Amino acid sequence: MRKVKFDALLLIGILGVLTAGSLFAVNLYRAYGGDRDIWWTHRNQPLSLEEGKQAFELQYKGRSLQQLLGDGSLMVREPDGSIRPTRAGDWQLRLNNWYRVQAAILGMSLLPCALFSISLTLLIVGIIRKTSQNPALAEAVAEK
Repeated sequence: MRKVKFDALLLIGILGVLTAGSLFAVNLYRAYGGDRDIWWTHRNQPLSLEEGKQAFELQYKGRSLQQLLGDGSLMVREPDGSIRPTRAGDWQLRLNNWYRVQAAILGMSLLPCALFSISLTLLIVGIIRKTSQNPALAEAVAEK
C-alpha cells in the first residue's frame, strides 16, 4: 500500500482559495452587480432639506435652495391657479445610499481579498514544490 503525503502548503492553498475566494467573489458581485435601486430613502419617510444638507446642496445661479426659500424667491402655482412663495417645509428629498453601501461592501472585501491572495500564493508554491519532488510529474508537466 502506497503512503500518500500531503503537502501542507498545497492543502492550505486549496482550502483558502475555495473559501476566501468564494467570499471575495460574493462581495465583488454584491458591490458591482447588486441592485442599486433598493438603497433609496424610503418613499414614505423623505428627509427635510435640513436633514439632507450634509449630503447635497442645490443651487440656482450661485444661491442655495435654502437661501431662495428663506427670502421667498421661489414661487409655486397651486392646482387652483393661485401663485404663492414656497417654504422649506414644502420640499422633501430622498437620497440614494447605494454609494455608501458599496463602499462598505468593498471595505469588507479587503480581508477576503488578502486571504485569497495568500492562499493562491500558497497553492502555487505547493504545486511547484510537489512537481519538483516528483520527477515523473515534472516530466509530464514539461512535455505539455
